[in-house]
Amino acid sequence: MGFWGHCPICDKNKLITLHHKFPQTKYNIAYYPEFIHNTKNIQNACIDCHLCKKKGLIIWNEMKFCDVMQIRPRSIIGLAQWERIKRNEYS
Repeated sequence: MGFWGHCPICDKNKLITLHHKFPQTKYNIAYYPEFIHNTKNIQNACIDCHLCKKKGLIIWNEMKFCDVMQIRPRSIIGLAQWERIKRNEYS
């Protein structure tokens, strides 16, 4: 489902879809149900830019997502990476 509007990536008026910068996988939805559909995690893009992952389409990893949302990672790997980064900051 989308709406007609201006695509900020290709600069054309097309059918716009909502791109999740941090993907809405089964695991991401399970770990971050209250944050996955937050407006900070959404980017407008036309179907063409969204499907072919054009330059300008933002894709986040878990660390970037948690940094923007100002939360601690909830996955085991994300939490281990976060703790390692924090340990290095205080060393």
